[in-house]
Amino acid sequence: MVTQIPVKLTKRMLKVQKKAGKPISDVMAEALTKAGGNVAEAAELVGIDNTTFYAWMDRLGFRRGFQFPNNNQ
Repeated sequence: MVTQIPVKLTKRMLKVQKKAGKPISDVMAEALTKAGGNVAEAAELVGIDNTTFYAWMDRLGFRRGFQFPNNNQ
């Protein structure tokens, strides 16, 4: 069983979450998946800059350096 620690979301995170209609962690995970793990592309998909995306990753507990599968093979 995984215990999740509550995270206080920023106003901007809440705004993106509300616009997407799903939790911010899902929004970011989907963006990272679509971008093949490229943070610059994922940040662009979400509509924020790279620095903010990295800060949100840290806040939400995303692990850096995860290798996404290459769907082109």
